[in-house]
Amino acid sequence: MPGTEPDAAPSAAGLAASSGHSALTSAADGSRHELEPDAIGLVQSTVLSVASSAPTASMTISIGALLVASAYGGAITILIVLLPMLAIAYSYSRLNKWDPNCGASYVWVGRSMGPYLGFMVGWVVLAATIYGDIASALPVGPAFLSIVGLNPASRIGAVLAATALCGAVILIAVVGIVISARFQVAMFALEYAILFVFMAIGLWKTFVTHPIGFVHPSLGWLSPTGVGGHGSLVGGLLIAVFLIAGWDASLYVNEETKRPAVNPGRAVKLSVISLGVIYALMVVAFQGVASQTAMSNNAAAGLSFAAQRLVGGGWDKSMSVAILLSSVASTQIGFVTLARICYAMATDKLLPRPFASVNRRFKTPVFGTVAVGLILIVVIWLSVWASTVANAFNTILTSTGILFGAFYAFGALANTWYFRSEIRRSVRGFLLVAVIPLGAMAFLGWIIVKSLQTFSAGAITALAITIGLGVAAMLAARANRSPFFKLPRERYVPKSASEES
Repeated sequence: MPGTEPDAAPSAAGLAASSGHSALTSAADGSRHELEPDAIGLVQSTVLSVASSAPTASMTISIGALLVASAYGGAITILIVLLPMLAIAYSYSRLNKWDPNCGASYVWVGRSMGPYLGFMVGWVVLAATIYGDIASALPVGPAFLSIVGLNPASRIGAVLAATALCGAVILIAVVGIVISARFQVAMFALEYAILFVFMAIGLWKTFVTHPIGFVHPSLGWLSPTGVGGHGSLVGGLLIAVFLIAGWDASLYVNEETKRPAVNPGRAVKLSVISLGVIYALMVVAFQGVASQTAMSNNAAAGLSFAAQRLVGGGWDKSMSVAILLSSVASTQIGFVTLARICYAMATDKLLPRPFASVNRRFKTPVFGTVAVGLILIVVIWLSVWASTVANAFNTILTSTGILFGAFYAFGALANTWYFRSEIRRSVRGFLLVAVIPLGAMAFLGWIIVKSLQTFSAGAITALAITIGLGVAAMLAARANRSPFFKLPRERYVPKSASEES
């Protein structure tokens, strides 16, 4: 939005020096990071953020639940959620312009609201990304086996296929952000070529030809409570929030992006809009291909079932290819973003020192990339071979949406708190710094509360353990005398108001 970006925002070093804290400018200072600058552009950055949400893979396991919850009003609930998510993305873009740091949320919250809260936000980002990556990677093996005509229920086949594919994307992530971005663009092009063909067929058959067994669209599809008001607005919104989550990936490669203060912020806004439109179109195109009962009975592979209904005869396997590409892309981006968050936190002595190492040749945090990749592979093996472990991880994964919502909300709050001097300067500042981001934060808070009310005791325990481990890690980092905990709180001071402050 023109005229609102903080072009005159003082630098971290400048604020620290003027506050008498010049010795602390090394903490949370992206200028000392050793990642490759100017490596990717706006288009590649946007592709990373869109692919991180894994639209095709996410929708294939969610369309059945969304259909039941919204009574065919899912597209509208997704567009409703698009608005607060866009407000959060706008807040992130302003914070990124202030400080394009690959630590993103934890650095912004730490510098504006306090280092202890900043650390916990960073921990939540790590946990959400790890859990999301596990969810993306687990279906990779069975999907690959299905495409090549082998038994997808084979345990050994699933773990070997998933291990091989994960190993390949780890290697790509290690050799450089440029190769990773090109890999993502190639997969993106193929995935969406397939997806848009199926969406076009779905829209044509649903709205024009009406084959036997298809559901005829009605005005109820345009209602947030669905046909006849039988849908649950809350239930639909919960699913929509979790679908769109993941759009922030470009912020963790901001130091490697051209125009790092501008392009990553633009990328997250473009990705949120793109995700909202793509998800809404998918719902409209595919929810009418069969009865609600049939869609619910095939909820585990919703888009594959929809593709078979649309074209049949083996061509539906191309949708399985799109789903596999979506899962692999999201998994690979998870390796990239996790490694960079760990790298930023390790350079601030918040995580073990090895995570702060960067390969001189590839300019990537190789140790962190390989470490998170190996952890993920171990999780896949355990989940496939041990049912008790699989059940435990399924319980943990239910917390993913809550964690994403939490750190998004704190990002909006950090924007309001850091730029609070703009609130009383104009109506525009009041709206953009206070009303809109705090409204989005309140919406996410409401979603979190509603979600927790549906959680099992096991899921709440898993969430509590995740936060408890974060507190323990924070205390360990504090005992290790991380300079991050001595950072002064900062706020934006416009040039015209510098005398007043």
